[in-house]
Amino acid sequence: MSETIDFLIVGHGLAGSLLVWRLIEHHQRVMIVDNDTGFSASRTAAGLVNPITGKRFTKDSRFETFLSSAKGLYESLGNYFETRFFFKKSLLRIFSSEQEYAFWQKRKIEPSYISYLEDNFDEQVAQYDLNAPLGGYSQKFCGYLDTYRLLESLKSFFSGTHCFNGTGFSHHDLVIKDSGFDWLGYDINNIVFCEGNWATNNPFFSWLPFQPSKGEILTLKTDRALPPEIISRGKWLLPLGDGLYSLGTTYQWSPLDEKPSESAKRELLHSLKQIFRHSIEFNIIDHKAGIRPNTLDKQPFIGMHPRTAGISIFNGFGSKGVLTIPWYADRFVNFLLKGTPLPLEAGISRYSATHFPG
Repeated sequence: MSETIDFLIVGHGLAGSLLVWRLIEHHQRVMIVDNDTGFSASRTAAGLVNPITGKRFTKDSRFETFLSSAKGLYESLGNYFETRFFFKKSLLRIFSSEQEYAFWQKRKIEPSYISYLEDNFDEQVAQYDLNAPLGGYSQKFCGYLDTYRLLESLKSFFSGTHCFNGTGFSHHDLVIKDSGFDWLGYDINNIVFCEGNWATNNPFFSWLPFQPSKGEILTLKTDRALPPEIISRGKWLLPLGDGLYSLGTTYQWSPLDEKPSESAKRELLHSLKQIFRHSIEFNIIDHKAGIRPNTLDKQPFIGMHPRTAGISIFNGFGSKGVLTIPWYADRFVNFLLKGTPLPLEAGISRYSATHFPG
């Protein structure tokens, strides 16, 4: 007799793993399937959380909502696994142009920005030899998630509870029945695709307008005492402890592969020279590349397939997934189990009329 699974989750990145965790909390019979290569864009990403981004110093109006949900889930997971996954850190942002300085001058007096932006920057510039001729500022409510450690902890838990399948997923193995699906002898009620960039080749969802981008990150080590804060000047330098730092990131749209490139390494090392006034010796410990599942309108893709009942997608979170996935995972679980409507900005129905081939 075949085993019945309520939800088959395809993809063991941050989106798939956190969704599985929430479904298990709701007593669902879940299996997460992945090719078990140890690679995903989530594992490559630095996991940064930053409320104010871009050259125009833009803050998402829902940042506080997203952050509350994210901190709650990551702290809960930390308590369960008796380890720490999310780390709070301030950020030192160096102005790289007069235009950036002008935008900051406007933002710092806006009521919704006041609590995030501080002026106390000069002391750090002098102490750490920062290259900041135009100045900069200190920014609060930033931090990072140790995504690799979290995903490894979750994978161990899923394996121990017999809901992790590392054989990989092939659409050729999926049989659509009158009610539900058959996959490798399992009786499946629902399937959720959380494949990241691989969704561009998914026969059910390849019609969605993804705009994936390649990003690369270096892991560096130095004996030099550097700021405990994250430093941002076009690129960012993230302190990890014990003299280790992440340096990122790049954006590339072609070719889209997972191979670290010499051009990206040169770009990142050049950016490092711009952060400090004098050269600092770093050793390169690691160099990783991943593909972000960005979307056309920079909003996630969540919802049921327009034609095939029981097949859905939870994807497209891009570089802000660490911040936004927990909140959207709760909304999606309520949609799957209770029929609660999805947030309009994320529902894939926004593209059904214009992009779905029918």
